[in-house]
Amino acid sequence: MRKYPRFDYHPKSFFNLLLIAFVLITLPLAVALVNMGLYLDQMFTKSESTVYRSAQVAMVSRVLTNQIIVLERNARQYQVLKDENLLIAYKSRRNQFHRTAEELSNLFDTEFLKNQVATLSRKENILFEFLRTNNVSEEAFNPEEEYVGLSQLAESILSDSQAWINSQVDDLATMTKDAETALFWQAVALAPGTLAFAILLSSILSKPVRQIDQAIRQLGEGELNQDVVVTGPKDLQRIGDRLNWLRHRLADLEHKKGNFVRHVSHELKTPLTAVKEGSSLLAENLLGKLNSQQHEVAQVIQRNALLLQKMIENLLSFNMLETGTASLNISLVSMDGIVENVLADHNLALLAKNIEVKLECDSIQLTGDAEKLRIVVDNLISNAIKYSPEQSPLLIQLRKEGNKLLLDVKDRGPGISPGDGERVFESFYRGNVTPHGDIRGSGLGLSIARELVNIHQGTIEVIPDAGSGAHFRVTLPMSLNRVMA
Repeated sequence: MRKYPRFDYHPKSFFNLLLIAFVLITLPLAVALVNMGLYLDQMFTKSESTVYRSAQVAMVSRVLTNQIIVLERNARQYQVLKDENLLIAYKSRRNQFHRTAEELSNLFDTEFLKNQVATLSRKENILFEFLRTNNVSEEAFNPEEEYVGLSQLAESILSDSQAWINSQVDDLATMTKDAETALFWQAVALAPGTLAFAILLSSILSKPVRQIDQAIRQLGEGELNQDVVVTGPKDLQRIGDRLNWLRHRLADLEHKKGNFVRHVSHELKTPLTAVKEGSSLLAENLLGKLNSQQHEVAQVIQRNALLLQKMIENLLSFNMLETGTASLNISLVSMDGIVENVLADHNLALLAKNIEVKLECDSIQLTGDAEKLRIVVDNLISNAIKYSPEQSPLLIQLRKEGNKLLLDVKDRGPGISPGDGERVFESFYRGNVTPHGDIRGSGLGLSIARELVNIHQGTIEVIPDAGSGAHFRVTLPMSLNRVMA
């Protein structure tokens, strides 16, 4: 099959595209204005011609009637006096009369009126022959009687002229109305087309802008796997190429950042393991009995080693979530068992602050990733312990409502200000409140908890309470609708 070349024209600049769009949109309007101008020009021409001819017809008709009266008087005088000078005067006036008749006939555009004027001229010719030959008696040729018929015919022409003028005015009014109707329907026909054309052109104009906006939004949200494609003017295509270059650079930086975090975390784990094991041996008096001060120092080392381990784990979890490499290993999970295990892991910190845990947990199982749900519970409980004052209660509730699981963790710490209800879930946000013990976290715990809850199709929120302390609630579905990555 023969392939024909595809027409694919793109303006060199967005300004040229705007100019083309402006010209195309204004073109129908220009056609309408030209058409309206032609209509108006025809109307003005017709109006001018009608007014002029009507005035001329009215004036010439009256002149013709007056000339017949003069001819009649001249004919009577000649008939009585037989003076050749009167006949000469009559000839001169009748010449004027015929010129006036011819002028009036030329003004008319109907055969009926032209024939009436011609009849009037013929009758005057016959009367003039009677008068000129001088071969008739006064009884045979009575000017008063003969010219009465001529005057009546002139009056009839005058009356018909007025009717003709009225018909011309009616034609002009009809033409004006027809022009108004034509212009109205022209506007009705052009308005939807122009509007549709404007919408089409605005869509064409906005398409590359939308593509650039979408590309920038994807880059901002970290979606770096999709190529940036911008169609349209060549200058906007060059912006798309620059955005694509930026996407590759960001992807490369994200890859290097992930490798760096994993490498550093791995390098930190080895000495941290040695510190943990050494502090445990010292705290358990396996290397010799310690006095009270030495035992307290060993516990401090042990607690901070655990804290450092948690920070490293949070950093690795955050990196996986940021790079999109986190996936769910779905299984049947006992949430009450996870809560008890996490509390056991934090037993040392709870004893150090003498925190009383009030555990109200139902035996509940749901589908999810056990390790990631453990991280959620661990981050919430460790956050509560960190901000709880010594000898304060810590309430943990686990219950089922319908097809939802609700986990509430409530402490008696300084609480969360109303303006920080959403910001506490932002990465690296630590607020203005200093935890008890002056140990500030990395600001990743709650952010990681929210992301892990989200991929389990759940929600995490701050519940405003009348009393002191912070109250976090996690809501999870009992079963996932689909496996999320």
